[in-house]
Amino acid sequence: MMSIENGEYYGLDPIGSHIWELIEPPIKVADLISTLLEKYDEVIIMMSPTVKKVFPRQDYTLHLVFDNGEEKIFNIAPYLNKGIFKKLKDLKNFYSVRASGGTVQWSGGQDLCPDTLYLDGDAVK
Repeated sequence: MMSIENGEYYGLDPIGSHIWELIEPPIKVADLISTLLEKYDEVIIMMSPTVKKVFPRQDYTLHLVFDNGEEKIFNIAPYLNKGIFKKLKDLKNFYSVRASGGTVQWSGGQDLCPDTLYLDGDAVK
């Protein structure tokens, strides 16, 4: 594919190429999703664990329980000097975290991608 804006060419990975082939003829979104889930269900499930429960801890870590049953500890400290996450230095704000929409969200609107939480979290032993 070529970008009209900058004239550069981009390649697609195998899944992207398959999607492109599927949408060439008109297709309903529901049918596209169904087809993709049939072929890539295991990949999608493996890449998308979601947060079911979250327990904030005094050391600016989160104890997370994912929908696949795994539990992990995620350290928020490296984020606390960045943008909107600075407000979480106040423990009152940090403790406002809740599980929402498959990830975590604080009352100030801060949130993190569930894949980041899962992949960068440390397994609870």
